[in-house]
Amino acid sequence: MHLRTSFGGNPAAQTSFPEDCINLPVRSSLDPRVTVPEAAASILAALIPDYRLRRGLPPGPPVPPALQTLFEVYAPARFMLACRRRYGPVFTIQGLGTPPLVVLAAPEPVRRLFSLPSRSLSVGRGNAALAPLFGPRSLVLADGAEHQRIRRALMPGLVGAGLDGKADVVRSATLAAASALRPGDRFSALALADRATLCTILEALFGTWRAPADEALRLRLTSMFGDLGSPLKTFGVLIPGLYDRLDRIPAVRRIRSDLAAVDAMLHDRIRTARARGAPAGSLLSRLLAAREADGQPLGAATIRDQLMTVLLAGHETTSAAIAWALHHIQRRPGLRDRLVAGLARGSEDDLVAICHETLRLHPPLTGGLVRELHEPLDLGPWRLPAGTRVLAHGWLVHLDPATHEAPAEFRPERFLDRGPDRAGYLPFGGGHRQCPGQAQALLAMRTVLATLLTSLHLAPLPDRPVRAMRRGGVMVPRGGVMLRVESVLAGPGSGSPAEREACHAVGT
Repeated sequence: MHLRTSFGGNPAAQTSFPEDCINLPVRSSLDPRVTVPEAAASILAALIPDYRLRRGLPPGPPVPPALQTLFEVYAPARFMLACRRRYGPVFTIQGLGTPPLVVLAAPEPVRRLFSLPSRSLSVGRGNAALAPLFGPRSLVLADGAEHQRIRRALMPGLVGAGLDGKADVVRSATLAAASALRPGDRFSALALADRATLCTILEALFGTWRAPADEALRLRLTSMFGDLGSPLKTFGVLIPGLYDRLDRIPAVRRIRSDLAAVDAMLHDRIRTARARGAPAGSLLSRLLAAREADGQPLGAATIRDQLMTVLLAGHETTSAAIAWALHHIQRRPGLRDRLVAGLARGSEDDLVAICHETLRLHPPLTGGLVRELHEPLDLGPWRLPAGTRVLAHGWLVHLDPATHEAPAEFRPERFLDRGPDRAGYLPFGGGHRQCPGQAQALLAMRTVLATLLTSLHLAPLPDRPVRAMRRGGVMVPRGGVMLRVESVLAGPGSGSPAEREACHAVGT
């Protein structure tokens, strides 16, 4: 497979791209070098004019929006790889019911986008499909002064002194999640990471994670996450207005029931905290102390939206990254041995490099936030007018062979001598909208991995190829990365039968 890597998409400048890119390319019966989505686009190209060129936008697949949406839902990685290969680092796609979207797939155009001042971009309208889950006043959807107020309220609890003691919480939650495991047991790494990271997020939000109310909330959220794990539900979320028309699907009704129950639990927490106070340092306490532009306290609905945002954006993304890291570590025994030896010496160099490389190769959110331009943006031969919606596609940027040697290979050593390039490394987004929780996510990722690998001797199950699948908006390993406990080194091994069953369940 070949990808054009010149900034303008010049077909004469091509760089070889590995065929085994995370097992994602699929062969078409028409041409062994062409993926299925690309073959379909090629056939339709002769029948449908590329109307984007007439609008002055970069080229893209001349395929009806409905078909592009199906590709994006059922084969997002293959579809984006096919577009990147055919059209270069800047191309245009369009989903059903949405305006055209210009995708940036290389560091230089991303750098130009992120160099724009915050007043020149907005995200609310371009990501409105997230509102049914996150809430209309979520930090993810807020713009301008409102975004800055909410971000300022949350940031002290997510960086620096706000993280003091959090590693101990993550370690305790991980040991609790793994407490049922014994030699010979098989378990889902994703299930265990889900449980540990969700408990960690609950503690960050409310200051507790062991209370009955915490467990009730965890179970409801787990049920909702499980029901989001199919392309059909993702299809409903991606298409504006369709989510409200899927009442006949049982899983959608369960999602709504779980969401209503979670809302009720969050509002109950807010009322209780207003009356009795929230634990000092918790994110809920910081939101209660925050003020609107007129000096009034944040409303309950606004606080609820921020709590839900942290639960959704901070939990699944981190647990997916942990599962992917375990997948790679367990298939390279030498890497695991070097990592554990380094931890024994008090060095986290290999651990940090593994986390960065995992997030490069498997960013949980392959795309990111859609930005709407409020002023023109020049990208090589293209001048994008105000009003254009633009996406810096992190996963495609990470696979740019001009930025990373052998980009489809898992090579943590690439980050041992240097840190990630800001424009070429986007697992947490970038620019003015970079994820405020990245320090906490990396802390949780490092601590869960270190705790598991120093407490358990694990082995991968043979003949278990791992492929990516969409769960909600997050790309997780299908099947959860099944591992076997060879021996218990310290900590886990004393859980109840019910806990044992929970550890073995995929997605729990």
